[in-house]
Amino acid sequence: MAEAIGDQVIDWAKKALRPFLRNNPGIRIDSLTLRDSGVTFAVLYNLWTDPSVANIVAQTNTDLITALNAVYLPPRYSAIYHRRTRKMEVIWTAYALPEDQREAVGREFDLTVNGVEHHCRFGASSDRLLTIAAHSAPIGVSDSDFRNLRSFLSYNEKTEEEEKLGTFGEPISFWVENVTWEDEKILELVRHINFYLRYYDAESPVVVIHPQKPGVKVKPRTRYFDAIGFPPKIDSPPLDQNLLVLWGASFGTTRSANFLNFYRTIEYVALEFSQEKARSEITDIIKQPHVRSDLDKASREVLQAMRTLTRQREQDRIKAFITETISPNLIWREVSQNEDFFRAPTVFEGGLAIEPLIGPKDTEETFLKPGVERFATSITELRNAMAHGKDTVSLKTMLPTAYNFDLLEPWINLVAVAAGQVVLFEAGH
Repeated sequence: MAEAIGDQVIDWAKKALRPFLRNNPGIRIDSLTLRDSGVTFAVLYNLWTDPSVANIVAQTNTDLITALNAVYLPPRYSAIYHRRTRKMEVIWTAYALPEDQREAVGREFDLTVNGVEHHCRFGASSDRLLTIAAHSAPIGVSDSDFRNLRSFLSYNEKTEEEEKLGTFGEPISFWVENVTWEDEKILELVRHINFYLRYYDAESPVVVIHPQKPGVKVKPRTRYFDAIGFPPKIDSPPLDQNLLVLWGASFGTTRSANFLNFYRTIEYVALEFSQEKARSEITDIIKQPHVRSDLDKASREVLQAMRTLTRQREQDRIKAFITETISPNLIWREVSQNEDFFRAPTVFEGGLAIEPLIGPKDTEETFLKPGVERFATSITELRNAMAHGKDTVSLKTMLPTAYNFDLLEPWINLVAVAAGQVVLFEAGH
């Protein structure tokens, strides 16, 4: 019987909320029956395509139904879009604001981007938002702070004591008017807004842009170096202190910093390796027993060795060094953890595209030196895009977004393996 009532409530919700469901694909509807009263509600899951936010809808709550049917919930923002008035309302807070944030309330300005003027302001939240928030239900752990709805939910349920303590203030939102919703254009507009908010006020709140998730699933790095696990005995020569600091700094910080520090570890030794190779070539030239018989030839050979060193591009130096010092099998072991990822181009927000590291038929036996060379080229392109703003060859960039950092993760695993080998190589292993 209860199951039949639940199905009826779900069918009712699908009809009553047809405009909302049409404009917000991905919503899942279920039913919830309260034990004490026996009343059955419809529950809307995955609001904003966010599994941490749900809404509870009763058949008698016409205000909530009307509010939901009038809005679009954009996944990349803690905001509601009022479709008829074409206004974006960014959800801020219903808590009392600290002193340094109060002066933002009432601020308004007109911003023209691509020939379209938008009126922007910090002001009172809409009744529509308050209604949606009052029936929201936070679920589990949230990486979006439950779309900032918790303060609004608490505001609707505030106690007399909280009123006396001044816990809450007037619910405030940030409004952007004259908005025709197109995802990429809105993203461009919001980035402009955030720039000017912080350009003219270093303490200004800004619009949070929630990251998109890459479609590919990435497996973590192999835990142990080899099958024996952690070795019971380790005989170590003195390791270079600079390399140990770089290595240690490559864990536990931001993923872009981790990548760059691992790369710097390789770069540090690669320069020394190139210099040592040139020095060895010059030594071999001047140690020849007949060198004084043809000084002109010897001097030309010495100059050539020096020119090769000074003219060698960074990417060529890194490629030569990695190819000579890094085991292809170690790189392949990490590549094989995420073969599907490395068989496709890695395309970052900003336009930078890294070519596939392995071909459709590549195996550990075919990877070898060509694979390590491709690896060296790829990590240099990534480093250039992060350190210089653009890759110096493709002139494409890699934006510092969470989406890109997720895509960077498998590459960090590879460069970490190479950097570890470099630390031991420098010490003579």
